[in-house]
Amino acid sequence: MKKLSILFAGLFVATTIFTSCSKDETSTGTNNIGKATITGKVWMDYQDQSNNPTASLANSYSEYAPAGTQLIAEINAQDLVQDNGTATLEKKTYYTTVDAAGNYTFSIDAGAKPVTVTIKGEEMMQAYSHWEDTNFDSTYDSYVTYERFSWSTGASIVTVVNKQDHILDITYNPTMLEQDHN
Repeated sequence: MKKLSILFAGLFVATTIFTSCSKDETSTGTNNIGKATITGKVWMDYQDQSNNPTASLANSYSEYAPAGTQLIAEINAQDLVQDNGTATLEKKTYYTTVDAAGNYTFSIDAGAKPVTVTIKGEEMMQAYSHWEDTNFDSTYDSYVTYERFSWSTGASIVTVVNKQDHILDITYNPTMLEQDHN
């Protein structure tokens, strides 16, 4: 009987040791993960690239970025845990595309602790040629201008939490790479 008591005492101690840690005491507990939504419009800012400041103001306009333009959002996965201890967690990356009306939507993992989101647009190149009316008589002469642009957004940074909706419009700005007047 004494052997049986020692066996039960040993089982009790072993059970107590293995079940005494609760889920709340883990070092990488989640931050009540849910979703935050980031939406907005994506614009392309067309600016006259000539050296004439009056022309720049008169000829500048914006339109929606082309449908299918890809946007990329990144978060630090460490923002998703309450206490990460010494663990190093990687970045999480999200992708979306722009629709024909210039709209985009990201659904980002987020918790009660703020999550910093960095959004960038893919870099684009654009080249075009156009005829100009050099005589100002409403006829297009054989004078052609060729221009090549690089378009970029830079980084847009927002902070979100679980169940938050955030609106952020993004603008692509041009950089003239080449201009040739024939």
